[in-house]
Amino acid sequence: MSSTPVLEIPASEKILFNRHEAACLLGISPDLLDVLVRRGEIRIRRVGGAIRGRVLFTRTELQRFAEEVTETSKG
Repeated sequence: MSSTPVLEIPASEKILFNRHEAACLLGISPDLLDVLVRRGEIRIRRVGGAIRGRVLFTRTELQRFAEEVTETSKG
């Protein structure tokens, strides 16, 4: 029985992140990330179906949110 090889891609080269990776990149907990998604402050991408698909976050969306938060905190 052969196992499927796992392709390790450095975070700097990835364009989609799972919930835990996205939270880590933003420096927040996965629970807070869930709250931000429910509030509509961070948009998700569903891969594999609109209802039961995997919830992923794009690098662009995470950068947009981080820049928006940074600008807001500057005043």
